[in-house]
Amino acid sequence: MEILIVGQSGSGKSVLGDLIRNAIFRADRDSKITTDDADRQTKALGSGKTPYNLHIRQLKAGETIRGLSEIDLNRFDIIIGVKGGGFIKRYREISE
Repeated sequence: MEILIVGQSGSGKSVLGDLIRNAIFRADRDSKITTDDADRQTKALGSGKTPYNLHIRQLKAGETIRGLSEIDLNRFDIIIGVKGGGFIKRYREISE
């Protein structure tokens, strides 16, 4: 499965990626999860037979998901767009 998380810098993409990665690993013990998140040291989790590829992409200033090429969007099974800083703000409030 190919999963894409996109958003501006500071929106919480990496945190959301961590949450998704951990949820997949708990739900599917036969999983192997890889990520290309530049902000995280851990790039692979698990050694199972079911592959999950988690891609984190930082949007440039003024860029939106709609601005991504159609070819890019078609290769992903799930696309998550994180808008603004509301997610990371709320996450910090409940995780402290």
